Amino acid sequence: MVARTDRVTVGSLGPLTELNSGGQGTVYAVPGMPDVVYKQYDNATRATLNETAFAEMVRFPAGLSGGDTAWLARATAWPAAIVEEAGRVTGFLMPRVPPAFWTPMRLGRARKDTLCTAQFLLNGDEFARDRGLAVDDTFRVEFLRDTAEALDRLHRLGVAVGDLSPRNLCFSLTSRPRCYFIDCDAMRLPASTALPQAETPGWHVPPGERLATPEADVYKFALLAVRLFAGSQDERDPGVLHRAGGDLHRLAADSLQTDPRRRPSAAQWRTALDQARPVPAAQPSWYRTATGTARVVPQQARAVPNQAAPGAYRSQPLQPQAQQQSPYQQQPSYQQQPPPYQQQPPPYQQQSPYQQPSHPQQPQWQQPHPPQQAHPTQQRWQPARGPAGPPQAGTWAGRPSPRRLPSGRSILTYAALSLVLLCGLNNLSTIGGWWKATVDTADTVDTGSSPQEQASALATLLDGSGRDRQKVIRAVEDVAGCDRPGRAATALDEAAAGRAALLTRLGGLRTDGLPDGAQLRAELGEALAHSREADEAYAQWARAVSRNGCGSSSMNGDHRDRGDAASKDATAAKKRFVTLWNPTAVRYGHPELTYKQV
Repeated sequence: MVARTDRVTVGSLGPLTELNSGGQGTVYAVPGMPDVVYKQYDNATRATLNETAFAEMVRFPAGLSGGDTAWLARATAWPAAIVEEAGRVTGFLMPRVPPAFWTPMRLGRARKDTLCTAQFLLNGDEFARDRGLAVDDTFRVEFLRDTAEALDRLHRLGVAVGDLSPRNLCFSLTSRPRCYFIDCDAMRLPASTALPQAETPGWHVPPGERLATPEADVYKFALLAVRLFAGSQDERDPGVLHRAGGDLHRLAADSLQTDPRRRPSAAQWRTALDQARPVPAAQPSWYRTATGTARVVPQQARAVPNQAAPGAYRSQPLQPQAQQQSPYQQQPSYQQQPPPYQQQPPPYQQQSPYQQPSHPQQPQWQQPHPPQQAHPTQQRWQPARGPAGPPQAGTWAGRPSPRRLPSGRSILTYAALSLVLLCGLNNLSTIGGWWKATVDTADTVDTGSSPQEQASALATLLDGSGRDRQKVIRAVEDVAGCDRPGRAATALDEAAAGRAALLTRLGGLRTDGLPDGAQLRAELGEALAHSREADEAYAQWARAVSRNGCGSSSMNGDHRDRGDAASKDATAAKKRFVTLWNPTAVRYGHPELTYKQV
């Protein structure tokens, strides 16, 4: 039996609201804890649960470094607390899937906020178009790259995913990292597994192979890569990856070998995906305009408009393979510059001949997330710098984008739950107010102590700001040209919400290690605040034009004047900011910016 200090009781959770059921049990909302849900196992699953191994899984994050603990909370729905009733395990508390991994999706005639599981990506462009998903090859490379990085880090922590499939992996259209793992209670720790290992139909490893190892994860990741680019639920031919550039097709072929010892690692996949080089298309490649008029698009670059986030992705044809240097033949960059979280491979890890440490159905139990006012702004890949001059927009840098640092909210989520367990609190409903206050203070948590970390965090935030600005420019042009002002209003609302989110994130960043750090924060904060004010005014302008008509006085009314004035103030603050930021950016390896990119 597990020690009682590792548990909370069902009764202590307060009145529960069912969110969804099926599969292994039922998921409930927990009163006073909006970022947490309770997964209650059904009787059949309880009968197979290894309670000792499950307790080890819940305690696992506490034994990691602070950075690894925060990353695990941000990238996975890791079990955070055991729940019991009458001395028996009934289920566990876990983080609610973040808003970035939900999107309004057309399902039939209705548009519904839907969990973005990878199953939706394996059905071809027309399927994605019909559901309003903006998916192209640039996104596919980014999603695979971020998933490979997450797998590599899990493997270095001694965790194997096991049932790696489109049911258990979520994607984000609006922010990076683009992947999020669910069903984590089925993952394997180095010496134990809480639940019997199972495999999703069509995602089996070769017969006789041990389940839930890094090598098995790589095999299934290769299937994911092939099927993602094929738009198919069952494709196995690696040749479809030729259009992704580089040697990804050969990497996939080697990953699908029956001998697990000869497979490459997740780290090698990550390195190869870093080198995938989409290039800008000659013109935007949309399947259709908002009015439904079809356009001819290049065969190699199909794209889908996202009506919920206009302009979110524009397709890009991929650079011919002959023009690329094969990263597959190079020494992976992670050996030259080991990440701070690098650890020795777990005991069961086998050496591969690469001389590397190897490392369409939505889950029925998964909870729906309450509709958000707007989804977080999309972030771009890191712009590439040429031999001279500024970054070329829309190109691939050949290295990872600055990783978004773990959020204070993620750190505090696990800190709060750990305190609940350690203190043996038996009535969570009495600490609902404390929980909310604790999580709300996350914006002031230290999210980077070294100057390099602080600069990287600020560069990532700026990446999102630039995307918001491009969305606003397109929307304002649409309204001024009387081109679907109602749609423009939606885009402007989303941009305003994105600015608000960036301001919140800025409040949680440290800049004290950077030159003129305090002034950097102040100027950027002023720029974002004025930009949000402008976005909100322009959104009101767009709605007025949509309501009253393009020939009405609304075309040049007060809302437009307020937007122009706030935009002018934002521009002045942005110019002051980039003057301070660019020397720091160069010093720490980030691209210089113009005020138009903030």
